Amino acid sequence: TVRIEAEHVFDCADIIGRVFDDHDRSGHQSAGEAGFAGVRIGTVRGVWITTDEHGRYHVPCHVLPQENGSNVILKVDPQSLPSGYTLTTENPRVLRVTPGKMARINFGAALSGVVRIDLDAAAFVPGGGEIADEIADGSAPTEALADAIRTIATDPASGHSVIRLRYHLGEEDRRVAYARLATVEALLRAAGAEHGHRPLKIEREISRAW
Repeated sequence: TVRIEAEHVFDCADIIGRVFDDHDRSGHQSAGEAGFAGVRIGTVRGVWITTDEHGRYHVPCHVLPQENGSNVILKVDPQSLPSGYTLTTENPRVLRVTPGKMARINFGAALSGVVRIDLDAAAFVPGGGEIADEIADGSAPTEALADAIRTIATDPASGHSVIRLRYHLGEEDRRVAYARLATVEALLRAAGAEHGHRPLKIEREISRAW
């Protein structure tokens, strides 16, 4: 049995980086922008790295499959960011690295506002009695909801906010709730794109109305 081990100088590359508080949303770390501790970063091989108290991380001797270099992909777990923060840089990030050389991959995140939209059956035009019909026909928003969607999507601040859709489930089937949330999200994204916003950050949630 022959086992070939990577030689640190010639066969692999060290990767360093930091997850930082991107106050100016530039995507680059500026003076005074501190790092985030405890943020998880994953590799395509399923390895997870956690940042230190200064937001720094290190991937030692990342083995490259090609002699002349290869692409490295790293991704931040958004759930490990501090509450209210969203990424301002690409995620995942892809970088071409060369064996025997060090590379840096930084991730920026900034505090975002939260626009909360609470929905229930009253916000949609009623559909048929059957579940299939209700999913197909009962997801159209009322005119009042459609107006609210247009107002939110055209607000410039929405491009820097997290839009949190919460559906309060009543007697209707849960699948109907999913379809209605998907409809609202699609309308928000379409209206935002029409007004030149970058892709909106939208979260969906279903809760049981009591």
